[in-house]
Amino acid sequence: MLNRMIHTTRFGVFVLLLLAAVPAYALRCDRHVISEGEHKIQVLRHCGEPVSVQEWQEAPRQQVYDFDLGHYVYQPFGKPVHMAEWIYNFGPRRLMRKLTFRDGELIKIETLSYGY
Repeated sequence: MLNRMIHTTRFGVFVLLLLAAVPAYALRCDRHVISEGEHKIQVLRHCGEPVSVQEWQEAPRQQVYDFDLGHYVYQPFGKPVHMAEWIYNFGPRRLMRKLTFRDGELIKIETLSYGY
């Protein structure tokens, strides 16, 4: 009976730890979990201002064969895409995180080295 109770307790603790774990592709800001697909307004609201912001435009391109030149060339198509990279520094005891946005949507979360 005692062994069964210990086994049940261990299993319960294990399940709670699994539920509390944040996926590697997510970011925890205070009590909020930020994951891919979030809009940058939500990230700002929950995580505050990043320490570094880089923004640029990317023009989508497609590769087509140019018969006059005799090789493939890239031609722009569609509207430009607004890209941004934000870096969050949570101090020397936590890892920094780099967030990449496309047209305001979080598409990638990367883990960097320890903060400063």
